[in-house]
Amino acid sequence: MTQTIKNKFGYFLLFLLLQSCGDSALYDRSFSFDKHEWPQGNFPKFVVPIVDTNANFDVDFTLRTTTDYPFSNIWMNISIIFPDGTKLRRPYELKITDQKGWLGQKSGTIVENTLSFPKSKLPQKGNYTFVLEQATPETVVSEVLDIGLRVSKSNQ
Repeated sequence: MTQTIKNKFGYFLLFLLLQSCGDSALYDRSFSFDKHEWPQGNFPKFVVPIVDTNANFDVDFTLRTTTDYPFSNIWMNISIIFPDGTKLRRPYELKITDQKGWLGQKSGTIVENTLSFPKSKLPQKGNYTFVLEQATPETVVSEVLDIGLRVSKSNQ
C-alpha cells in the first residue's frame, strides 16, 4: 500500500471515529402546523421506540413560533402512553417572552423555545407515544410554526 493510500485510509478512519462521537439523537421529529395555527383539536403525536431501559434520556420538546406570536407563554398538556398502555398526562407552561424580550433562540422572525426533561428514565421496553395538546383558553393559537420532539441518551 502506498503512503498516500495509507494516509487517506487513516483520515477515513478518523472521520468515522469522530462521527460516532457526535451527539446523535435516538429520535428527532417535528410536526408542522397548517397556516401556522395550532387548533385545540390538533394533537401532534410522536412514537419513540425504546430498547435500552437502563439508560437515562434527555427528552426535549421544541416549539417554533414567529415573532408575531401574540402571547408570552403557551400551556400544553403532554401525554405519555407507555408500552404497556399506561397513560400519564400533565400540563406544562412554556414561557416564550418576558419584559426583556424573547427567551428562546431568535433567528430573523422565528423564535425557538425548548421544554426539557433531562435524565429521564423510560423503564419499559417498547414504543412510547407522546401526545401534545395546546391547553390555552384560545380555540386556535396563531403564529405557531411547528413542534418537535428529540430524545437522546443522556451523557452520564
